[in-house]
Amino acid sequence: MKKLFLILVAVIFVAFVLSGCCTAYYENEIVTPAHKSYCQSPFNVYYSGDSTDGHYIGLESYEGADYEAFVFKNLIETDEDNYIKILLPHEEAQSEENEYPNGIRIIACTEEDFAEEKMIAPATIYVPHRDSKYLRLQAVHNKEQHEYKFAFNFPAKDVLSFYKKKRPFPAYIFCYLGYPFTISLDIITLPLQILGLLIAAPYMG
Repeated sequence: MKKLFLILVAVIFVAFVLSGCCTAYYENEIVTPAHKSYCQSPFNVYYSGDSTDGHYIGLESYEGADYEAFVFKNLIETDEDNYIKILLPHEEAQSEENEYPNGIRIIACTEEDFAEEKMIAPATIYVPHRDSKYLRLQAVHNKEQHEYKFAFNFPAKDVLSFYKKKRPFPAYIFCYLGYPFTISLDIITLPLQILGLLIAAPYMG
C-alpha cells in the first residue's frame, strides 16, 4: 500500500511538472524575469506592484504656464544624489481619463524641493507591466478634505534623455530562442502528461 501511494505521488508530481508546463515554466522563470530586468534598467524603479517613492508638491508656475509638480530622488542612480522634477500641465491633469498627457516637462531640482515639509501627497513611479516605453506616476491622497488624485504614463525616453542615459542592449530577446525546445518537449511528453493527469484526476477532488 505504501509503495502504491509513493508511485501515485510520483505520478502526480510528474503530471504537474510536465502537464504543458515546460513552456510555461520557461516563460515564468526565464523570459519574464529577463524582460522585467530590461524594463527596469537603468531606472531605480520597480515593476508593476512595487514603486519608487516621491512627493507631489502642488501647483507651480514654469515658463509662464501652470503645472502640477512631482519630485523624485535618484530616479536613475548616479555617483551622487540627484533630484528630478516632473511637471504635468495643469489643464492635462483635469482629465482623469487622460493616461498619456501631452506637454510633460522634466527639469532638475534640489534637495530643498524634496523636503518633507513641501510634500502635499506621496507620489510613486513604477514600470507598467511588460512595458519598457513608459513609466507610470501615481499620487492618490486625501488631505484636509481635498483629494489629490493623479495617475498617468509618460515616456521613459524623456527621463533617459534628461540623464543622458541609454537603455542596455535588450539581451532578453535571445530567451525567445528557447521556446522551440520547450514546445517540442511538451509535445514529446504529451502522452505521459495525459496518462499522469488521468491517473491523478480521481485524487484531485
